[in-house]
Amino acid sequence: MGHKDKRVLLVITDGDDDASRKSLSETMKIAEESNATIYAIGVFSEDDRKNDKRMVRKSRKELTELAEATGGLAFFPDTLDDVTPVCQQVARDIRNQYTIGYYPTNPSKDGTFRGVQVQLASTGGHGKLSVRTRTGYFAQKPADGD
Repeated sequence: MGHKDKRVLLVITDGDDDASRKSLSETMKIAEESNATIYAIGVFSEDDRKNDKRMVRKSRKELTELAEATGGLAFFPDTLDDVTPVCQQVARDIRNQYTIGYYPTNPSKDGTFRGVQVQLASTGGHGKLSVRTRTGYFAQKPADGD
């Protein structure tokens, strides 16, 4: 049986980006290169939900994109009391993941992004199964001296 450490980042945020030094696209590229799975929990105040709907919509969209690009999920609990059950769900999700590997048809290591698509053919009597993957990976160039 193989063993590979999991990298997981849990981000809990109000979603309002007011001090970033990187753009969303730069952040997504860095996240994809890190091989970490990102789970995002967007916690918005009642005031934001009522008076800053544009920011809430934008934040929900961006957090969802970031999480899904890395094979994670984004959650948007209605109240702070809902954050604990969401964290418990994330913990269950992490414990119930499997890692698969494959050999790419393009073996060159040129640093380019390669899209990946995984489909579930049949549950074969195993109950409710689902597939969630990152959108792809970077074919890392060898380090100097390799």
